[in-house]
Amino acid sequence: MGVSLQSENNEQVKEEIPVLDLGPFFSGEAGAAEKLAAELCYAQENIGFYFVTNHGVPMD
Repeated sequence: MGVSLQSENNEQVKEEIPVLDLGPFFSGEAGAAEKLAAELCYAQENIGFYFVTNHGVPMD
């Protein structure tokens, strides 16, 4: 999903909303925690929000 953002010099920038998949982390894949941490850090520092998938929270 794309979103238009304003940059510091007032230019419009197209960014993708990051999707963080917790599935590999919960299944114990090697390196999943480090990968997820890096993705989360990037999303919070550069975009400000993100989607989370495979979190285990029921839809209802």
